[in-house]
Amino acid sequence: MKLKPEKIQNYKDYTITIETQKSSVPTPRTDKEWDEIFDRHAGEIKGTHKWKIHDKDGKLLDQDDQNMWDTQACLDNAMNEIEHIINDNLEIDKNLVIDFKDILADNNPDAPTYNNMNFYLSNEKRLRFKICQLDSKFYKDNKFFNCFDRKTLKILKPNEWNTLSKMDLEDMKNLVDACGWDWLGDDFDDMQDYLNFVELHNPNFTFSTKINGKGDDYMDVYLHDISMYNDREKEIYKKGLNDG
Repeated sequence: MKLKPEKIQNYKDYTITIETQKSSVPTPRTDKEWDEIFDRHAGEIKGTHKWKIHDKDGKLLDQDDQNMWDTQACLDNAMNEIEHIINDNLEIDKNLVIDFKDILADNNPDAPTYNNMNFYLSNEKRLRFKICQLDSKFYKDNKFFNCFDRKTLKILKPNEWNTLSKMDLEDMKNLVDACGWDWLGDDFDDMQDYLNFVELHNPNFTFSTKINGKGDDYMDVYLHDISMYNDREKEIYKKGLNDG
C-alpha cells in the first residue's frame, strides 16, 4: 500500500514531497550507535524519511532516500538541492550587456568606434560586458572575470554577477580607474569581437564594418536586418557582406 506523503512543501516554483519509509537499520538512539552505523555502512543507509523534488509541470528532478531521519532534515536537504538547480540554470539578461545603437554610423556621426577603450567606456552595457572579459591573470583584482558564459549566457559566478549587474556606468568607470585597467590595442579586432557576441545572441541581425580615416582611423558600423531569411540564406548574406 502506498503511504500518504507526510509533507508537501512548495518552494520557489518547485514541489517537495516528503514520505516515510522503512529504514534499512534500526533507528539509532545514542551518539555511539550513530557512529557505529555510519562506520559500518559508510553512511549509505536508508533512514525513516525520503524526499522528491518536482518542477511546476510535475517532472521529477531529484530524490533522496538515504540518511534522512526526520521531516526537517528532508526539507533542508531538498531546499538546498533546489538552490543548486536554480543556480545551475540561471542565465543573465542579455539586455544588461548588449547595446549597439550609439555605435551605428547611420545613427551617430560621432560614434565611439575609433579606439576600443572609448568603445566600452562610453556605454554602461558594453563596459559591463568588457569587465567580464578581462582575464584576471592579467587584470589583477578582477573578480568579475568570467561571470557568465558568453555562448550560453549561463551565470558562472552568481554573487559577482549580481553585484556587477547593479553597477551603473559611473560605478564601473571608477572601478576601472581604481584598478588601473587598460585594454587599449587591437582596436578594431576588439570591437569586432563585441559585434560577434551581439550577433550570436541576436541572430536576426548582422553587422558590416568599414575602416575610414588616415592616421586617426575609425570603424563605421552598419546594422542589417536579416530576419526574413532562413538560416542558410542568412549565412549566404553574411558571406556576401564579408566578401564585399
